[in-house]
Amino acid sequence: MTTNLSQGSPQMPASVSGRPGPIASLLHSALSVHLQGHMTQARTGYEQVLALEPCNFDALHLLGVLALQQRDPALAERLIAHALEKAPKHAPAWNHRGVALKELKRFKDALDCYEQALLIDPNFSQAHCNKGVALKALGRLESAVACYEQALLLQSDYPEALSNRGNALHQLGRLGEALDSIDAALALRPQASDLHINRGIILQSLGLENEALASFERAVELAPGQAQAHFNRGNALRAMRRFDEAVHSYKLALTLEPDSAPISINLGVALQAMRRTSEALEIFDRLIALDPKNNQACVNRAVILQESHRLQEAIAQCDQLIERLPDLAPAHWNKAIALLLSGNFDRGWPAYEWRWRVEGLGIAQRSFVQPQWFGQEALAGKTILLHAEQGLGDTLQFCRYATPLHRLGARVLVQAPAALLPLLQGLPGVDQLLADGQDAPAGLQFDLHCPMLSLPLAFRTRPDTIPSPGRYLEPSVAKLQSWRGRLGPRTKPRIGLVWRGSTLHKNDGNRSLALAQLLAELLAQLPERFDFYSLQKEIRSDDSQALLTSGLKHFGDLLQDWADTAALCDLMDLVISVDTAVAHLAGALGKATWILLPYAPDWRWMLGRSDSPWYASARLYRQERDCQWDPVLRRVQHDLLQMPLHGSQDSSSGP
Repeated sequence: MTTNLSQGSPQMPASVSGRPGPIASLLHSALSVHLQGHMTQARTGYEQVLALEPCNFDALHLLGVLALQQRDPALAERLIAHALEKAPKHAPAWNHRGVALKELKRFKDALDCYEQALLIDPNFSQAHCNKGVALKALGRLESAVACYEQALLLQSDYPEALSNRGNALHQLGRLGEALDSIDAALALRPQASDLHINRGIILQSLGLENEALASFERAVELAPGQAQAHFNRGNALRAMRRFDEAVHSYKLALTLEPDSAPISINLGVALQAMRRTSEALEIFDRLIALDPKNNQACVNRAVILQESHRLQEAIAQCDQLIERLPDLAPAHWNKAIALLLSGNFDRGWPAYEWRWRVEGLGIAQRSFVQPQWFGQEALAGKTILLHAEQGLGDTLQFCRYATPLHRLGARVLVQAPAALLPLLQGLPGVDQLLADGQDAPAGLQFDLHCPMLSLPLAFRTRPDTIPSPGRYLEPSVAKLQSWRGRLGPRTKPRIGLVWRGSTLHKNDGNRSLALAQLLAELLAQLPERFDFYSLQKEIRSDDSQALLTSGLKHFGDLLQDWADTAALCDLMDLVISVDTAVAHLAGALGKATWILLPYAPDWRWMLGRSDSPWYASARLYRQERDCQWDPVLRRVQHDLLQMPLHGSQDSSSGP
């Protein structure tokens, strides 16, 4: 977020107007051209005064202000400090010296200067505002807000104080007040592009993406030559997954600030999201060549290498980062993903524990009085709480560990999303099911706990020791009976289809495909030998027309919960799914499941194999090139044609 600082403009010093003579005349002339923006002439005039009177306060002070305006804070601080030796009671000079120190990032020293100015003049609104800037930089946000409000009491029409207060309130999470403060500043300066940028950033925090984009676009209109406006517009477009437009905005920003690492990094991230990996890699390579310690570029480069199947290079990149910065969580996390993708579980699971410390993953670590179980402590006679931590698919995949825990003598409690509880009722080894919540229910007694995705580490799981790779979940008998009646007699093999995941998943654009594309390769090209069913509850608007004309059987709201989906899956002869929760459900039911994977798959599917050690009934169909689904679907079509047309049973494990 930008910050509008109140540095103060050069003012006519009282000592100049009251003292005739050649020095006063030179000062008047220099200040006059200074106020008109003629910096070189002003500098010459002040230097002429100092040649005649080396310790002239006004010349030293105003030359320092000029140095501030020309972005030379070190010179400004020296000049103004020298001036204050001559006039230590001059509040504006203390304020300007504070601004110079702030620019030098000496915030504590700057704060001392502003406080000195306010001792001299308690009603100095600029000093109150600038004191707030220093306090904000020191992390003292509440005190900063108080300073801005004091400045506004003294000067209600003070746009810099309003803007700075809005920024501080934003950091405090007081978003409504922050927006009000920025809007008040905009009422005073509606043409200030920085204020529109700040407003857009607050609107983004409020989740108002369209309104935020409108603010950034207004900033671009007002200041088309301001890189920050284009940059923030690009950020908003990227958040809205409008990657083409985001790339355009970032490139415009780079033409204005070619050396900006943040702009280059965000451009690379947008290109990466579009699967333009070679272009993104080129950007990060260039940034690292310029600055080998650019951590963001190194982290993103490792991700691209991993997604390009260059796993050893990705691991090496992470190791270099970790050697330099041992606590850099994203480096450990990316290394974990590369290791797990390569099937190196021994090293991958310990590194995966860094997930708790990576910002932006949305994985919150829960805190309990009871210790976490890491596999060392004997479980006989003890109660352990397993708790879900990520998506529904993760819960379905890792709840299997309840059974081996029970075999070790533990009483097993499982806390999972409420939507999954009816399905988990029959999970072997579970003694009690609990609905998800931030805290364990009051009075719940247990000795140990373990997040579900830490269980492979606790069990020292390897690809050949994964528990229960076959059927470990059972559908409800009542639901099965209900859905058998709804489907009617079987006349052809039944195939269930899932083509979209959740829009909330950050990788959804990579793992999902359009229904029209799926139908063109499957239903339209295959003989009338299968019955196709939609296993999706919700249909996106851009799939609606394709569904209406497809002949695909869709049940929509009849799928009331995951127990319904499980029963419907179990009545299929084959489930064909993209990488989403239904794929895990079908695998956990032991149903024949063909999973369609993007070129850069999730870590759990590893690389270079058509089977999965997690699900014995699964067959993996992988993209051979980024974003190329048609060859995958043609292979699926070919294999469907090889399926036998007889002997299909409701509980079949597959073709």
